[in-house]
Amino acid sequence: MEATEVRSRILAAGLIAAPLVILVTLTALTSPHDLAVLGSDLETYRGYADSALGGAVPYSDFRLEYPPLALLPMVVPALLAAPAGGAFAAYAGAFALVEGVLAGIAGWLLLRVAPRPIEAIATWVVLVAITATSAAWRYDLWPSVLVLAALVATERGRPGLAGIALGAGTAMKLFPIAVVPILAVRAIAAGDRPELWRVLGGAVATLAAVAAGSWVVAGGDALQPLAYQLDRGLQLESVGAGLLLLGNAAGALPAEVVHRFGSLQVVAPGADAVATASGLVEAALVAGACVLAFGAFRRDVRAVGSVPVERTAEATVAVLAALLVGSKVFSIQYVLWMLPLVPLLRPSRRVLGALVAVCSTLVYPLGYAGLWQLDPAMIVVLDIRNLLLVGFLAVLLVDLARGTAIAPEGEVSRREPRRSPGGAPA
Repeated sequence: MEATEVRSRILAAGLIAAPLVILVTLTALTSPHDLAVLGSDLETYRGYADSALGGAVPYSDFRLEYPPLALLPMVVPALLAAPAGGAFAAYAGAFALVEGVLAGIAGWLLLRVAPRPIEAIATWVVLVAITATSAAWRYDLWPSVLVLAALVATERGRPGLAGIALGAGTAMKLFPIAVVPILAVRAIAAGDRPELWRVLGGAVATLAAVAAGSWVVAGGDALQPLAYQLDRGLQLESVGAGLLLLGNAAGALPAEVVHRFGSLQVVAPGADAVATASGLVEAALVAGACVLAFGAFRRDVRAVGSVPVERTAEATVAVLAALLVGSKVFSIQYVLWMLPLVPLLRPSRRVLGALVAVCSTLVYPLGYAGLWQLDPAMIVVLDIRNLLLVGFLAVLLVDLARGTAIAPEGEVSRREPRRSPGGAPA
């Protein structure tokens, strides 16, 4: 093994381990008071974990607003913290440890699939550092890493495993279901019917198994998460709420912030209408992203016989950004949904993704108190973040529509084009 390769492997290993060091160190250096405030969801997670480990039935014996497999990210840290008596500090430390390991797994997956792996992992480390308070103390990395795993499995010719990963991710937090159509149209564009059915079969079978188990255990109460999400109002950090708050800051629209459904919601004239319309906007944006992705995939297949991993990542990030732009429920940590895939985008797109992450951190935790107190300066910061997110989505959709080359000049994909029996590109 050459010295250059040895150095490259050492550097990759260090970068893969870096997120774990960042998240564990952050937790260790955070005071108990700040940890209780910034990691407020951890107390909720710990309560659910204690109930489940104590033998209580989810949904029937205790209310759970998350899908069934969400208990896994909550229970694992509780088991790790058990020797310390289950104290909050121990639970927070164990939680950050698990999240750090997951972030490392994301780095390893990027190493496996990225055309420029060191650059991709380094970008991921930066993104983790920017969003460390969300990554360490929220469980959104679990389904996000499963989405990345699904992309890697697809690239490695394991579409059934990709479907299983997306099904499991959906059973933790609903958003990975939106990635299933992206992988489906990718298979259709490539004319690969077996891949299509394996992706769909893996996702449907996994979700059906989880749903059946939940129904057997909790009956109709297992539908609580769906009802909970449908009943929620316009969350403070959402794009629609940001626009209403801007009207309030300008003195043109009365608005207030109330605590409901475990989050802060905006109450203002038109807020209910915006919340209702958000579902239609979200569906239209996701559908549009899928249609444009199909066209881009078809052009790639015609040009080189396959879909580059960068194109699949671009389409996946676009559909996840579409979910965020259109959603009435948008907690700050939701930016983690797309961040593990951002290192696979072109440099200018990575910068946009990083700017969204930076502004999200400026909103929470740095300026959240000012935001819910309707400080005009923080309302402007929120709207800048939302504008960047909308711009990020628009750029990705334009890229998909144009089929703009992603890989370096003269090199569309690392894969060789498929060849027909006569030797010509298929």
